[in-house]
Amino acid sequence: MAYIVKDNIKLQDEEYNDDEYYLIPKFNPEIYKVFEIKEDGTEISLQDNEGNIGKNYFNILMSSVMDDYSDCLNFYEISIEERM
Repeated sequence: MAYIVKDNIKLQDEEYNDDEYYLIPKFNPEIYKVFEIKEDGTEISLQDNEGNIGKNYFNILMSSVMDDYSDCLNFYEISIEERM
């Protein structure tokens, strides 16, 4: 996304001079591709025709992270010191 918006006129304003945006690498999505590699070794492209990664992918990924976190909470125990 940083590459796609790199020429946006708003980024030329002084207020963005110290912005973290300039630290982000701007990889051309026509050259650099993003894939998900499944556990069975299959590869799935995550980009649409314009090089964007869909919002759905991040929602699914975050849901998986939160499921893992929730599963771990089942095994979380408060230490004896914290109980007192």
